[in-house]
Amino acid sequence: GGHTQAGILACPALDVDGTIGHLFTAQRGKGAFRKQLGVNESASWKKLQVDKSANSAVQSFEASHGNHSAQETVAKAIGIGDMIPMDSQAKYSMVASGKAALYLRLSNYHENIWDHAAGTIIVQEAGGKVTDRNGKPLS
Repeated sequence: GGHTQAGILACPALDVDGTIGHLFTAQRGKGAFRKQLGVNESASWKKLQVDKSANSAVQSFEASHGNHSAQETVAKAIGIGDMIPMDSQAKYSMVASGKAALYLRLSNYHENIWDHAAGTIIVQEAGGKVTDRNGKPLS
């Protein structure tokens, strides 16, 4: 298995810092960046940095995609008080942007690694860590 070298996420409905719609990019070793969609092409890219002290975590809306009760218990145990429900790869974008400290998914839901590739590299390049439930890196 190789390692993801680049990732792009388009989140047209995601609200970050009071603006809606963002494009997230990362390239291995070059950092992760965000730009608002639909603005002037010359608008600048914002470098992303995770914030491990953020008091929120993200989880899926779909109950079948995670054990909400267990996830909320873990979040509270480590001092996170706010669980933000959302779907899609936007969860990774929230972590990479420093708006959530954790994306925890405890479930038996079948995942394909490519479903997480872009989000994984964006979080990693923003200074975060992405693992499976056993602490092994996703690649």
